[in-house]
Amino acid sequence: MPKRLESLDALRGFDLFFLVALGPFLMSVINAADVSWLNSCKWLLSHQEWTGFSPWDLIMPLFLFMSGITIPFAYSR
Repeated sequence: MPKRLESLDALRGFDLFFLVALGPFLMSVINAADVSWLNSCKWLLSHQEWTGFSPWDLIMPLFLFMSGITIPFAYSR
């Protein structure tokens, strides 16, 4: 069995974990806590209107990058 690129698997796992579990969990904690300084951090986990980008907006491009970077490895087999 060919060896997998473990760093890419780790990055993919981190990306999907943040997208599916950590992001929604942190948003629910922020909403439940209702603390003013924590409420000001909500923009980190939400999409921005056309005024820039937030860290949350980097999740999908990161996943597309990982999908594209695996193509040469798949074709080399």
